[in-house]
Amino acid sequence: MSPDDIFHFLGSLDNIFTYIRTVAEEKLTEDMAIQVFIERFIRSKSRLNDNVLRWQQFSAIQLRSIIDFYEMFEEIAFDKVLR
Repeated sequence: MSPDDIFHFLGSLDNIFTYIRTVAEEKLTEDMAIQVFIERFIRSKSRLNDNVLRWQQFSAIQLRSIIDFYEMFEEIAFDKVLR
């Protein structure tokens, strides 16, 4: 994965976090995947990277793991910027 892809995915995750904050907690399920969340709750997908839903490993991540995934991508991006 290229550094640009990592930055785009970080931006998409930021957008997803924004929508998670606005959705009523009872509408979220414990095992909801990113793809399901996006399809149900994000009407305008223009601010998401085009590859978010195409990359199956990414779109299948469950919401309860999204913060760990974000932190991992953030560390990789930080390392790329410092190099």
